[in-house]
Amino acid sequence: MRYQPEHRDRSRAKLVSASAALAKRAGFGASGIDALAKAAGLTSGALYKHFAGKDALLSAIVEHEFAATTARFARLDAGQVLVAVDAYLSLAHVRHPEGGCLLPSLAPEVARASSATRAIYEEKLAELTSTLEAKVGDRAQAAALLALCVGAVVVARGLESDAARTEILEAARTNARRLLVAPVAAPIVAPVAAPVAAPVAAPVAAPVVAPVAALERAEEEPTAR
Repeated sequence: MRYQPEHRDRSRAKLVSASAALAKRAGFGASGIDALAKAAGLTSGALYKHFAGKDALLSAIVEHEFAATTARFARLDAGQVLVAVDAYLSLAHVRHPEGGCLLPSLAPEVARASSATRAIYEEKLAELTSTLEAKVGDRAQAAALLALCVGAVVVARGLESDAARTEILEAARTNARRLLVAPVAAPIVAPVAAPVAAPVAAPVAAPVVAPVAALERAEEEPTAR
């Protein structure tokens, strides 16, 4: 009997993982309780031993999937983020939603879920964004990167040909590099050098030198006009 709680925990974890894969592939709303339970090798009765209902299972899937994604990015250093983004924006991820991120597959499902599930989704999304912010150095940049990647996969999955999918994914990768590379370098140089040098050189020199030079030319060449 002392092993029973551990067994229940393993059974619950298996149920969440297996039903998440099915939901990401076939849709959570389109998958009935029986199908979700069967994906884990369980009966619907066994599912109800772990969850009060389907919405409670969706909440658990959201927590589980976000935890896995956040942990994955937390292990990366800043230089590895671009590699991870390339893998995210790949044909393999488009073709196999069951093994990928929950966001392109389940965000629309969460939008129709209970307020409690949406609150969990919002909390976990904020945690993932904070993890990305720690890697790229700016929260707005992290949020934009996340939205870009998720949106590109959503659009690509709706396309018929790999050629059209590849066009979308490559465009997203190009813009992901701009988000990851250019904005990171700018704050290091601009706030330190530009505000100090610009007010001293530009406003003082430009108004004084330019008018004097123009007047000298006018006096030296009075007949040129």
